[in-house]
Amino acid sequence: MIFIFNIRSISVSAFLILSSCLFSVQAKTTPERAVAILYDDSGSMGQPKKPNSNTRSVNANIALQTLLSLMQSGDEVYINRMSDAKNNKFNQPVTFMTSEKNIDDIVNVIRKKYLPPTSTFGTYFASIIPLLKKLAVSEAKNKWFIVITDAAENIDVDKDSDNRKKAANYFNKLTSNIHFRFVLIEPVTETKNDKIKWDDVSQVAGYWKANTKAIFDPVFDAEELPSVLEGLASELVGRDKKGLHFKQSNETLSIQSELPLKGIVVLIQNVKENLTIDSSQLGADKIPQSRFHIIRPPDNRKGIDDISYVAHITTNKTIQNQDKTAKITFNRPLNKQAKIKVFPTPATKIKTEVYSQGKQVFPKGGAYQVCEPNGMEVRTILVDEDGNHIPTKKMLVRLKMSNGKTLKPEKKRGYYYTTFSSDEIKNEIKITTFAQYPNYFDIEDAPITIKSKPCFRNIALRVVSGADGSDWRHDVDKLNKADPIVLEVLVKGKKAIEDQMKDFDFNTANLPDNLPWDIEKEEETGHLILSPKSECCAFFWTRPNITPKTSLTLTRENISSSANDKMKNVNLTFEITRPQDDYRYYWWQYGCPIVFWISIFLLAWYLWRIFVTKERFAYRSEIHIKRSDEEYSDSEPLVMNRFSLKRMLWPSKNEVKVIEGIVFVASGHGGSKIKISGKCLNKDFRVSGSATWKFNSNRYESGQIQQDAILFPRATTLKHYDENGDADYYMQYTTNHTDPVWD
Repeated sequence: MIFIFNIRSISVSAFLILSSCLFSVQAKTTPERAVAILYDDSGSMGQPKKPNSNTRSVNANIALQTLLSLMQSGDEVYINRMSDAKNNKFNQPVTFMTSEKNIDDIVNVIRKKYLPPTSTFGTYFASIIPLLKKLAVSEAKNKWFIVITDAAENIDVDKDSDNRKKAANYFNKLTSNIHFRFVLIEPVTETKNDKIKWDDVSQVAGYWKANTKAIFDPVFDAEELPSVLEGLASELVGRDKKGLHFKQSNETLSIQSELPLKGIVVLIQNVKENLTIDSSQLGADKIPQSRFHIIRPPDNRKGIDDISYVAHITTNKTIQNQDKTAKITFNRPLNKQAKIKVFPTPATKIKTEVYSQGKQVFPKGGAYQVCEPNGMEVRTILVDEDGNHIPTKKMLVRLKMSNGKTLKPEKKRGYYYTTFSSDEIKNEIKITTFAQYPNYFDIEDAPITIKSKPCFRNIALRVVSGADGSDWRHDVDKLNKADPIVLEVLVKGKKAIEDQMKDFDFNTANLPDNLPWDIEKEEETGHLILSPKSECCAFFWTRPNITPKTSLTLTRENISSSANDKMKNVNLTFEITRPQDDYRYYWWQYGCPIVFWISIFLLAWYLWRIFVTKERFAYRSEIHIKRSDEEYSDSEPLVMNRFSLKRMLWPSKNEVKVIEGIVFVASGHGGSKIKISGKCLNKDFRVSGSATWKFNSNRYESGQIQQDAILFPRATTLKHYDENGDADYYMQYTTNHTDPVWD
């Protein structure tokens, strides 16, 4: 939706009359907020921080005008100056309040009457008590207390110390529902990092910081004070201080909105000339202006020409049309130095809902009461003024618990939800919702109280399938094909829904230890499923046994741990029978375990043989062959493939490789040596080096096999001689692809 505003000459008094009328009507309803302000007009406020700059008092005056102008009609406002505490007594009345004047009148009076202070006034806190008393009796939903001071020390500190203590003690009694902000102007700081030196500020501010829950907003340069209170106004009203995006063309502002609105607030600062609104409209419809504020420096401060304007533009009906443009047109183009912000007033609100077991719970006696065993879900939704849900994923939501925890809800179908277990709500808890919609609002919703209560409910179990009546009978060797028993959980005579099923958990209390059932809960279907255990027939210590007809009684303790649940016992019978065929019975009873465990033994032997006792060649081991008529040697790997099936799975004692008719046999696992089978050795072979081997003629003549020869890596050479006695080739064993060393 888009807004268009035109500004021209308009009677300020007309706006004040209209605002007064609107305020008088809204004052009959419960105010949204009450704000009490203590304004420091002591002598130290008349001091400028630097030459030719505004004093603290002038900046505080402009800031206070800005704060009040940005508040909403119907808000309660109470203001006291520190100088109003005549003779430091507590019984003086509040100087300004909206029950006697509307906000527009108060802004004008502040500008005219709040003159720069004189040294005759001190920083006295006696004026706080009347303000706090007003807040104490106010019916406003939100209460704020704001102190605007430089906290300069009084000349007579001791005289005001009792006032300070009494005021702080009185305030501490009300801190549970009052937001306290202490705007500290130009405090003493460490030059390097602007860290406040609390020991040097004053006893006044130091006492309040140490003895109350006040939040301190330090303003290190008084010129920034109007900007700080502008942000504070957005915070107490619940606006996003960034405001809406808009387009400016000469004297016209064009605005669109994602959310339905009931008005907007336009702030224009640093204007050098008189500025008025000519018209404001949505499409062809005109939108009236309910309030109009002109913010100027105090009347006795001459030579300051910067002026600010605040226009509150509202409508009697909600602005819903997102395709329309709202426009504001001024009586002249704005100067380049002008700063413009547009704050929306959404026709929306945050709604917090509590659900238990899928049903919404409504508050009773100021609190939501949730049954102890059920748990709950807290939903945060955005609604329009008629209560219609506005789905959104842009909102940022946080839940602050009374125990100090802050939770981030999950997003689901345009709303935000947080689930709580039954243990988390055993005691009373309070939840405060914080919601922010960028550029629109940043609000704190009223806290809700949640209490747990004992709730009695009737539950029941009904057999759905798997049993004929209440009987279940199957052979012991076919339990894996047996139908389970499906029980349906009923709550108050109706099938339990998913949220209710979360509260149930089947347990085997008071049931036989050897119960041959596996229990499964299906939350989606509301079923409890009893499946027969079908362990392998070989595991005779855990497999089901033949069981005669047995009665099984399910009680409330088997379904729910809550004593508040009532249930009639459910009786089931089951029987696990002997197979009718003898061969099936004997296979189940004896054959299956025997075959299984023999197979396990053979497998263990096999794995032991191939992984532990089998001797293998070292990986990357080779046999090098050098022939007498060749200059270079060839090599033959002993291991062709590290993961070959033959090498890994064949359960022989040794790994063997035949090269040039010579049988090489693995010795050990590390590859430190290999053996040459004596079956292939004769008188034509010799072994030299670190291990020697010689032909044994006695073994040959007696028909015995020659002894095995040993080859060490690069240290032993096998030589073969021809019939003339000349060596015709050599063989040497190496590992890790190293080169041989020939004699």
